[in-house]
Amino acid sequence: MSSYEIVFLVEKPEEAKAVKELIIAVSGKITKEESWGKKQLAYPIRTLRSAEYYCWQFDLDPTKMNELKKKMSYHEKLLRSVIFKAELPKVLPVTHSKKTA
Repeated sequence: MSSYEIVFLVEKPEEAKAVKELIIAVSGKITKEESWGKKQLAYPIRTLRSAEYYCWQFDLDPTKMNELKKKMSYHEKLLRSVIFKAELPKVLPVTHSKKTA
């Protein structure tokens, strides 16, 4: 399983549930849900001037990603979306320095 992050726009908050169902349908597991609220769009999308923004993190088998993208492209309520592969924070090795007095 790999970790991904999706940012997407829908017209109404209840339409985000459909995106959740799409992720679960391809055996994905949502690990974090964040709503950014209703925001003004820079340009109209399907005559809409504002949309609900969401940013979610989820785990998914990389072989299922194309299936998820295909299902999302057919979803009419989804205005825009982008999926990123989540980069885990790099843990630097701890080095102990001895101070000399």
